[in-house]
Amino acid sequence: MLEKHIERKFCYWIKSQDHLCLKLRVDGQDGFPDRTVITKDERVFFVEFKRTQKDKLRPQQRKWKRLLESLGFTVLVTHSLEDAKGTFGQWLNQQQ
Repeated sequence: MLEKHIERKFCYWIKSQDHLCLKLRVDGQDGFPDRTVITKDERVFFVEFKRTQKDKLRPQQRKWKRLLESLGFTVLVTHSLEDAKGTFGQWLNQQQ
């Protein structure tokens, strides 16, 4: 499945649960995660989608991941819709 299809289906699923699934861009900087999820109880979760297990983070993506995690955020790098859903569900349960 193409990365954009995984991303689209994940966002549809997130929105069906009344959360926000945003595509944010940082002007002049590459590598920001593909999606920012804001839950209805105001928690934030970042997702970087990759098409295959062989696809690795680019240097700018690694930089953003490290920065966001150092600020206490969760950044998921996922290769499938099922992985993204499962990890998000686990994260929601841990945060409660």
